Amino acid sequence: MNLDALDAEVVEVIFERFGASSVTLTDAGDNPVLEPGPGETPLWADTTITGLFTPDIDLQPLRDALINELNLSELPANHVEDLEDRVWEREWLKDFGPMQFGRRL
Repeated sequence: MNLDALDAEVVEVIFERFGASSVTLTDAGDNPVLEPGPGETPLWADTTITGLFTPDIDLQPLRDALINELNLSELPANHVEDLEDRVWEREWLKDFGPMQFGRRL
């Protein structure tokens, strides 16, 4: 779900309250946050939030809570996707390969 002007922390708390196994915030555009100041944790101007839920969860109460608690008339653009079961501890490794730094490393 693209957050638009929604408060990311509030959405994250609602996701967790409804059983999210994980919540991830990502850059929905191409606007890197480079070298924030000490103690700062800025988000991107265009942020997407993703929640990972078990397949047996009923998402309608989550949608209702987001609408009610954020005072929305409707949710921003969002989608639900089923993920096949995998060995997730190893799955992320496929996106990383060897890198060369300088001539010897």
